Amino acid sequence: LIPSDLQDFMTILEGMGRGQGGRAIKTAVSEWLNTNLTEYWAIKYNGRGRGFSLTDIIKTIHPKPQNRHKNAIFKYLIKGIIEEDLPQIRAFEELKKTTDPKTQIRLIREGKLPHEVVTGTTKMTSELWSALVPDMPIFALLRHLNALDRAGVLETHRKTICSKLTNPEILTKSKILPFRFLTAFSQVEKAWVKDVLRQAVELTFQNLPEIPGKTAVFLDVSGSMSGEYLRIGSVFAL
Repeated sequence: LIPSDLQDFMTILEGMGRGQGGRAIKTAVSEWLNTNLTEYWAIKYNGRGRGFSLTDIIKTIHPKPQNRHKNAIFKYLIKGIIEEDLPQIRAFEELKKTTDPKTQIRLIREGKLPHEVVTGTTKMTSELWSALVPDMPIFALLRHLNALDRAGVLETHRKTICSKLTNPEILTKSKILPFRFLTAFSQVEKAWVKDVLRQAVELTFQNLPEIPGKTAVFLDVSGSMSGEYLRIGSVFAL
């Protein structure tokens, strides 16, 4: 589904002694890269944390680009060459080189840069966090509430945060389970944020699978269920 799946797959092949996997796999991977690889994925998933970077995969598979845009992305990943029709990649590379706050914010907004590459590339300031919030996916927003609070930008984006975390459609698409809100709830202090998280927990129960028939829920409160386990179990039991 996403590049990390492909990176894991290539690592598994190598671990099985299958090398590049043969013609059928090369064809399938080449087609997937041509169909799905975007600038966003190129800058987000080209690290070496998963064994195979996207650059490694392209050098291994040798996909034939089906159009000019894909050719430009492949060329960037292999040679670091940036062509004119790669605005997001260009913004990302320019962001690496500048420390000017106004330029950084402009690049983030113009390139619609994802929070992962920004936080991993620059020293974060209140202004940079503020620039990221409008386009931050809901799960990322949930994970970074504490960082946004420390940066002093929660109040500035109160309306955006409330609307995202209490939007049933967004929560359903995210497939976030109720217990994911526990960590965020324990880390933030502002009362309105805690209220929003309570609403989100209620709304995300629709993401749980339906169990047919009558169901009895027994909450284990023994010693082995203390701490985080008990908190998670309590959310589901409630």
